[in-house]
Amino acid sequence: MKRKKEKAMDMHSMLTTAEKRRLTIVETLLERKTWVDLDELAKIASCSTKTLGTDFQFFDMTWQEYFVVEFSRKSGVRIHVNHERKMNCIYGETLQNSQFFQFAEMLFFKPYETGSYWLSELFISESSLYRMVQTLNGSMEQVGIEIIRQPFYLQAKDERWLRLHFTNYFDQAYGIGRWPFKEFQQEPIVRMIGEIAKKLNMRLSDEVVFNHSLSVGVAFVRMSQGFRLELNDKKNHEIDEYILGYEEEIQEILPFRLPTDWHKELAQMIFHPYYGWDNEQEMARINGYVSDYLDVISKEVGLELVEEDRAAVQFEVVSLYTKYKIFPYVRYSLFDNLKFQAERVFENYPNFSREIVGNLQLMEKRTHFPWYSKMLYHIIDILFVEWSDLPIKLEKRRTKVKMLIVSTHGQTHAKILKGILDMQFHYRVEMEIYEGSVMNKKTFPNAESYDVIISTEPLLEFAREKLFVVDNIPNVIQLGEIAKEIDRLQLKLHVGTPKK
Repeated sequence: MKRKKEKAMDMHSMLTTAEKRRLTIVETLLERKTWVDLDELAKIASCSTKTLGTDFQFFDMTWQEYFVVEFSRKSGVRIHVNHERKMNCIYGETLQNSQFFQFAEMLFFKPYETGSYWLSELFISESSLYRMVQTLNGSMEQVGIEIIRQPFYLQAKDERWLRLHFTNYFDQAYGIGRWPFKEFQQEPIVRMIGEIAKKLNMRLSDEVVFNHSLSVGVAFVRMSQGFRLELNDKKNHEIDEYILGYEEEIQEILPFRLPTDWHKELAQMIFHPYYGWDNEQEMARINGYVSDYLDVISKEVGLELVEEDRAAVQFEVVSLYTKYKIFPYVRYSLFDNLKFQAERVFENYPNFSREIVGNLQLMEKRTHFPWYSKMLYHIIDILFVEWSDLPIKLEKRRTKVKMLIVSTHGQTHAKILKGILDMQFHYRVEMEIYEGSVMNKKTFPNAESYDVIISTEPLLEFAREKLFVVDNIPNVIQLGEIAKEIDRLQLKLHVGTPKK
């Protein structure tokens, strides 16, 4: 397969100046992960520091549940994320509140309306409508989608592109808890997908099932409007028959008659890994490369990939290949959540990350397919979702930080303290209790033998940079500071998995 150049739909061009600026501020603070000077941030966001202050007030009033911005006269500002997965909601809210995105969504649901209808519906002038259409076309044409006027409707060079684009849009704009299709129910669709996946021995998460259900919803809307797929594979497959078996149940929830071959369209969109091949040789070749890649990763990091997990990882990685053949474009609208999560993997497991990256680069070179340049974040996500207990296994392989516990309240309390710290840092530290008396300086152990020293008193005999003074029962702040030091030490030692 020839390597295709990935195109990106410029979603940010459809935001207002304020929306783009606020997202730029948030993304900059997330990327830096530390203090950012206000003047520098204002320059990056192309605004004044006064405008930054207004945006910070907006964040505090509107997005406080997602993150908090901390201020320092000396250092500037930094961001504290309350829950990383919730960051998606910021972008979902932005999509929902954007006039451009809402117009595109309305065009999806209401094709063939006239310009007069949209002028009345949107309460805008003819020139404003013209500018909106021009802006949308300027962005969507990059992924093969176009707004046709008089009457207005959406058209794509390949119907698959439009369906996958709107599936991705609804996924980000609505999230797993909301269903955008008011004309029919979600539950029968989810049940159909889940039951067929079991027949095929596919291990699907709720997120994947939800995304597939959106794909079905988008397909039904387009079918009801008269838009059909040109089927790549017209032969009958068992999956076609599985889906056809739900025809009566699905027909009951729909306000239109299912067209001929509706089940084949769903099969080739949802279960594309079974259809998206030019020939059997291509399928065998790509599966072979992915299998070899997993062998190398498992061997190099010294971690077993059990058969069930391996089958799930293999299937999901190969699915990236067949989906890219269908839709060679970026799969997010405004926020690449997979990149956000992958950066945490790079930070916490640097050596494991190097193995993933290095071997993907090699596979990309051999197959002439963008495994590394386009699929890296997806593959990291697959590994950490489908490889059972992978983070725990990696933690166990870290070089443990050596910790000495010194208590002035006796050995019983020292053991209690050890138990508390063990619950917090079980796989990450090697702990030892000082059994002597702090009154006898001659029996003190050599501080050079330890990375961290925990004490209930500020003992001057130990180096200040290693000493952490805690309460009899360490509080959350003290435990947090110890955790940061353990992180720093382990990253300094380049621990995570052995080097090649």
